[in-house]
Amino acid sequence: MGRPAIEDRHLARPDDHAASGPLTAIGRVIKPGRRVAFADGEVLDAAGRSVATASSSLLVFPLPAA
Repeated sequence: MGRPAIEDRHLARPDDHAASGPLTAIGRVIKPGRRVAFADGEVLDAAGRSVATASSSLLVFPLPAA
């Protein structure tokens, strides 16, 4: 295993604004590669509507020996 370093990230926000109330953020690893990993995320409002999305590609570096 290694640690990720952010290489590139994109954020897209729909025109709908979040209503007041709790927000839920969900992150997913799409492909955990040996050198590059891909992830995405989404923020939902209290009604379950998507108010923001994000995607990222990350470089993976080996952890130093302890």
